[in-house]
Amino acid sequence: KPDTDPHFRALQQAIWSGAFTGAAGTGMTWWWENVHSANLYPHWSALRAFLEGTGAGRADLRPARFATADGPVIPFGVASRNEVLVWLLDRTCDWPEGALVADPEPVTGASATLLGVEDGAWAVEWWDTLTGKRVGTAEATGSGGALRLDPPAFRADIAARVRKR
Repeated sequence: KPDTDPHFRALQQAIWSGAFTGAAGTGMTWWWENVHSANLYPHWSALRAFLEGTGAGRADLRPARFATADGPVIPFGVASRNEVLVWLLDRTCDWPEGALVADPEPVTGASATLLGVEDGAWAVEWWDTLTGKRVGTAEATGSGGALRLDPPAFRADIAARVRKR
């Protein structure tokens, strides 16, 4: 509800967390009149754009394993042998404590290390979760079954498509 979540962080996190925790769908809200009156539909459209062309829904997806996360990030993800979908949430914006933060500081220098990935070259696409647009690309190298992801600066959250080359 807008009085307890004026920046719609709970809604955003409910929508995005489902895709990265193995849920069958996105979070929904009882307050559809608020969704409609505030035109919050782009939250769902951004996730749709991110997932388009990925293996989301594949039978071989499993929860991604993370060794570490540096900076104020909470990592979530699902993985197959050749693709990982990652969502990094700035813990200072995590609902409910972070719901009232109007203008969060950019997260810089964060990283997350995936475990259980094949060694070799991986392509990484970083996505803005509010616009559903790609904001950057990078190359990463898996070694010893681990792959370090270094996101660009972001506010509140960011997502990545990670694919084996």
